Parts: sequence; C-alpha cells; structure tokens
Amino acid sequence: MTPTSSADSGNGSVHAATAMPISDAAWKALQGGYDLQVHVAPDVIERRIDDLDLSKEFLAHGLRGFVLKPHYFPTAERAKVVSRAVPGISAYGAIALNHSVGGLNPVAMELADRSGCKIVWMPRWTPRTKLPDAWTDQT
Repeated sequence: MTPTSSADSGNGSVHAATAMPISDAAWKALQGGYDLQVHVAPDVIERRIDDLDLSKEFLAHGLRGFVLKPHYFPTAERAKVVSRAVPGISAYGAIALNHSVGGLNPVAMELADRSGCKIVWMPRWTPRTKLPDAWTDQT
C-alpha cells in the first residue's frame, strides 16, 4: 500500500501529494495498530480506495483496524458491514458535525451513538468559505 494525501493550498484547490513508499521497518512498527482517521470510497469526494479493499491491505500488513472518518455522513453502519465482510478487521464508525448533519446537532450525535459511532469529530469541513452560495445564510 502506498498512501497518498492531499492538501488545500488555501485558495480552495486541492493538490494530490506524491505517493511515498513505506519501508518494511515502518510496516513492522505498525503491526497490530489501528488508523483512527481513514477517508475511503464510497464518498462524495473521489478516493483512492474503498473500505473493503483497504481492509484487505491492512490485513496484509498486519494492521487490525481503522475508523472511517466522514465529512458528510455518519459511518457506523458501513463500519459494521466492513467488519463482518472482512474477518480479522475491526472497523469503527464516526460522525463529523459538519453542515450536512446540522453542525453541532445533538440529535445527529444521539443517532450516531445509537448506531455505534465511536468518535465524534468537531466541525471542520464546511466553514462558510467552502459552502456553495446556495447553502449559506444570506442574511
């Protein structure tokens, strides 16, 4: 697995970073570990890999699991399916309290908890500057 990342250059454009190979020593150090923030397909943003294929890559390198970090939707249900579909992987769901779930919304948090989300991320992805004009308060 060769991870890639992207960075916002500040003007709203996102540039993909060059993939870096990971050494065998690094993989050995990560064995048995969990990644607490993975962004995978399916998503409204194009992703390099989906959650099932990531699970298989994690298993191949001796990692035990991950948290599906969303920007738009809670992920507990997906995490349960992944854990069941790929024996040996523990996937966990999360919710980000961004605009798509009503921001700091106690009802969204309650439902995320009931569905099994393990992490609540504070709002980050939908500041006013990143929302389409139609979504912002025009007052």
